[in-house]
Amino acid sequence: MIKDVEKRRKYDRDRYRNNPVRNEQAKKRSRERIRNKEQISQYQKDWHKKMNATPEGKLELRRRALKKYGLTCEDYALILRRQNGVCAICKKNETVKDSSGNMRRLDVDHNHITGKNRGLLCQSCNTALGKLKVDLGTELLLEAINYIERFNNAFNKSS
Repeated sequence: MIKDVEKRRKYDRDRYRNNPVRNEQAKKRSRERIRNKEQISQYQKDWHKKMNATPEGKLELRRRALKKYGLTCEDYALILRRQNGVCAICKKNETVKDSSGNMRRLDVDHNHITGKNRGLLCQSCNTALGKLKVDLGTELLLEAINYIERFNNAFNKSS
């Protein structure tokens, strides 16, 4: 079994991409999902509601969510402790609530190209990084900084 998450993802992508039987099966499932969209949506809502009804179910949902980043609940807790329980960028607690009114957990920030985890971010900072496309490079982020500095410098000179 491949332990490195990045290598495992590449292995899975290559294996599935080059499998004609799997590709045909995926197309068939996709067509069925489109035909049964409402039923599937209702089933998923009911399943999540049932899972969220118990502490064990909530823990299982959390475990499944972290698994796609190669993390366990213990790994997440360790990263959270290292960051003193706050966002790695703004150093604040999460302020967004989920659909049930509870405070959201910090998001796992990761590079979408390499799959490597960077830290835990609040929804605002995570969204900002996504909008600035930092996975493709820091050029857009630097341009945004330069833009703000030019505006601030012009404003300060005119005051």
